[in-house]
Amino acid sequence: MIKFFRYKWAVDGETTAVPDEVDPSGFVSYRQGYGADYSRVYGTDPLAKAPERVKMNSVLQDITGEIQLIQTHGHPDYITPALNGGTAYAYDIGAICRFTDSKNYINTVDGNTSAPDVSGWRLYDDIAATTYAA
Repeated sequence: MIKFFRYKWAVDGETTAVPDEVDPSGFVSYRQGYGADYSRVYGTDPLAKAPERVKMNSVLQDITGEIQLIQTHGHPDYITPALNGGTAYAYDIGAICRFTDSKNYINTVDGNTSAPDVSGWRLYDDIAATTYAA
């Protein structure tokens, strides 16, 4: 049975952003997840950390939001350098993404780091309309 994510997780709940990079104090991050301090005995070990409900809500909201985007648009949004830690994302040949103009583009160059409004991309909607026309 499929699950359509009508709502992102905790869309009306409390969330706190989880950092991408490892936290030097050992708190949860996308890069490390829940580190070793979270497996310590809470209440006994002073280094033990309890999983934070609002941070877990945020992680689940991020995941279900992206799934919902793919379910409703068919293709993920273009990954900007800002979303990728300041580095242009290198797309594989054949990757399809939805650009800021709300159109879908297909990449034609291996390792393409250009935005879809530059070179190495073709408007996917035109290809699909030509290929699948009755």
